[in-house]
Amino acid sequence: MKVLEILKLCNGMADLQLPERYFAEQSDALADERITKLVYCCNSLLEQLYCDYATALKKCTLVATDGFADTSGLHFNRVVSLVDSNGNNVRYRYTKGGLSVADGTYTLTYASLPQRVGWTEEVEMPSPRITPRIFAYGCLAEYFFSVGDVGQSSLWNDKFLNALKTANVKKSAMTMPPVGRWL
Repeated sequence: MKVLEILKLCNGMADLQLPERYFAEQSDALADERITKLVYCCNSLLEQLYCDYATALKKCTLVATDGFADTSGLHFNRVVSLVDSNGNNVRYRYTKGGLSVADGTYTLTYASLPQRVGWTEEVEMPSPRITPRIFAYGCLAEYFFSVGDVGQSSLWNDKFLNALKTANVKKSAMTMPPVGRWL
């Protein structure tokens, strides 16, 4: 679904009183500060969803020379696994622009980050369970928070979190275990 279609849904749900002409492919919508803020909120929420509910995993081959593997061309949130040609996990350390790892060729599995989306671009959800309506709830929560309406923000955030729970969208398994449970 396109950003403008999601924001049209937001307009209908929260009665933002945005003119209907804004929701055409060719419009002057971006001249309105509210639309610019809503698009920013869309991108912010999309990044949050990719970080917290990462199901968008990608794989690539990575070559390390002189103890460094360049990952600057990848748009990733975190490494899920790094394995050698035998399938063994390899130790690595994050460094600026890449990974510090022994020389060799590896298979990198990583959680990707979304590309920034504009007014007429498609939103690629991190999970098929996140519907446009759920996404609109989150956008409205972000929007109302950004304009200082904490009451409305809280209302829409509750709807958003409850909808995620109902849709059975789980947080990423890539979290730290509770304190004292590392052994």
